[in-house]
Amino acid sequence: MQSAKASLKARLARRFADSAKRNEEMTKALYYLNENGEDYRAKIDTVSLSSVTEAVSRALKTPLTLVVEGGEVSTIGSYEVS
Repeated sequence: MQSAKASLKARLARRFADSAKRNEEMTKALYYLNENGEDYRAKIDTVSLSSVTEAVSRALKTPLTLVVEGGEVSTIGSYEVS
């Protein structure tokens, strides 16, 4: 878990090194979450194995969604459950 947290923090730090990307992420955080987006390190530190397990468990209980971006989407078959 600590390795995953460190990896995520490093990825975000690299992304935030570019001021344009940092501004984009902070704008998204403000718009969608009403937060300034600067305290991501502290939020990552509060994540526990039990909170991840609970989130995954809840997610797996919901209907799955297939998202396709770009390309020839008409070649993808239907996966609707009747």
